[in-house]
Amino acid sequence: MKWGALTAVLLALALGIWLWWDGSRRRESALPQEDVAGTISAPEAASATGLQGSPVPTSGGVPRAASADAPGQPGDEKRIGLRIRGAGGEDVATAWVRVLRDRGGEPAAPLPGTPMMKLDLPARVQALAQTSWVEVRFPGGPADTSVPLAGGTFGPFPADSPEIDIELPPERSISGHVLDARGRPVAGVSVTAYIEPAQAGAWEREATTTSQEDGTFRLGRLRAGTCHIETWPSGAHAPAPTVTVESGATGVELRLRPGLLAVVTVQDAAGRPVAEALVRVSLGVKRGVGHTTFVAVASGHTDARGEVRLGGLDPSISYQREILPQRTEDVVSRRDAAWTPSSETVLLQRALSIRGVCRYVDGTPFPLADVSVHVDNARVPRLSTTANRDGVWTVNRVPEGPVRLQAHYWRPDGVLTAGPLAARAGDDDVVLVLHEDPLGTVDVTIANWPEDPREAWAWLTAEKDGVTPNAAGPGTRLTTAGTVRFERQRLTPRYTFYAATPDRTRCAYERNLDPRAPRHEIALRPALAIRGRLSTPSGATDQRVYVSGNGVAVGAVVSPAGDFVLGGLPPGNFTVGASAKLEGRLLSASVEAAAGDAIELELR
Repeated sequence: MKWGALTAVLLALALGIWLWWDGSRRRESALPQEDVAGTISAPEAASATGLQGSPVPTSGGVPRAASADAPGQPGDEKRIGLRIRGAGGEDVATAWVRVLRDRGGEPAAPLPGTPMMKLDLPARVQALAQTSWVEVRFPGGPADTSVPLAGGTFGPFPADSPEIDIELPPERSISGHVLDARGRPVAGVSVTAYIEPAQAGAWEREATTTSQEDGTFRLGRLRAGTCHIETWPSGAHAPAPTVTVESGATGVELRLRPGLLAVVTVQDAAGRPVAEALVRVSLGVKRGVGHTTFVAVASGHTDARGEVRLGGLDPSISYQREILPQRTEDVVSRRDAAWTPSSETVLLQRALSIRGVCRYVDGTPFPLADVSVHVDNARVPRLSTTANRDGVWTVNRVPEGPVRLQAHYWRPDGVLTAGPLAARAGDDDVVLVLHEDPLGTVDVTIANWPEDPREAWAWLTAEKDGVTPNAAGPGTRLTTAGTVRFERQRLTPRYTFYAATPDRTRCAYERNLDPRAPRHEIALRPALAIRGRLSTPSGATDQRVYVSGNGVAVGAVVSPAGDFVLGGLPPGNFTVGASAKLEGRLLSASVEAAAGDAIELELR
């Protein structure tokens, strides 16, 4: 018996090791590509950079470092040399590169979603098919190489160029001292330079450093231009006012302001301390005309007494403060858009419950229906629960005041719904009567759809009280003729339809669509875009940028420099969100923007 049991254990262990090895091998041999609107596959990435034929190893759709000199690749006989040198003649070892078309002697803007490729230099790349420009970002080299990190755009290079030899401009730097209010040096202060773009828009982050023990700092590898210097100290100091200088400036003095230590005490409505609540303070920083970035400057969790200490705040300016309870359901979150730092006690609004029952039309209990509570305050998330087998349900953490209740239950032949029903937080006798909601098919044809073999997707989003929420799900694929069929759709609400051409230069968008009509024909219109830059801490991975709201779903590739273009948008206001991973943590931020805007997002 003992030997039999031991043999079984060893066999199970061997089987587990084999399954783990086989799964790892399969994952390495077939890296997944994400189905996010706006991303492009590896072959398209190689084509879009103008470096066709070069290997483009990818991970989750993001190009990894690659050598462009790969024997045995198609088109080797049409390859030319690419060399990038610093101002002193030293060779650059690696760089992110993208080829741009020539437009009247100027580089054309890259197509939406066009990525850059990281190359080991010198390299051999595919010969230019037409007059082109070469965009270079983040050049790297030996430790003593002083090459501007931002690189630049160089050209034009004619189609018959036997090689591409690029000399980068000389490095510029900014140096100076970080001092406290009394003129004493301060070490460990983060100093960042932002440069103004050639055209009006959001500032571009150039370089970041930290002040030394004697307060000195040096920002190197800068481009020529006007720079704005920001400081982000920790501890007792508040940031210095933003200083504007030209790159190459020396003797710059950054004088920190005295910081206030604010002790915030968080209590519930009865005056009892709320422990482990997250208190976060953010500052809106202007970075360009019409561009504001919210930066988290202080945060912490309340202790057992409900207290949290927030240092380095300037009492002369207003911040955004958020209080987010983590462990209790008796209070709701709070956000103050204009908070002047001070030590104070904050009473959180009392959270109530709503109770009720779901019933059939004949009055018998309806089990397992999904119940949702919508609060009039748009900043409060939707609350939901599922009724038990007796149809009884309870929703907690509901803020005081009016709410709207809905219920639905999906089954193969249709969906049953109830509401929206007006109620108030604290009600305990709400009855939701579910009615049959028939399902049907919605057919849409997009007029003048282009002949394009690339995939395109469409979304149909049910409107609620005249408002279109975020588009849900991966979308439905369009045919090459521009037709799409949405099956098993509820026929009672109105819908918003959205689709964009593969190049995201045009879109089809229609609100208040009646699903009972036999067919719908929607015209294409010129699309708008939201352009911007995402700033993330060093070491961050999986950067994502996306648009949501008004039934639109758009994602974008983030370039190594942090640039992104969210194209294919109809006119309107949207929420632009961004996320990244850093040491196992998820960083996120969002901002409201209108189609056509230029924005900047920062994850800290």
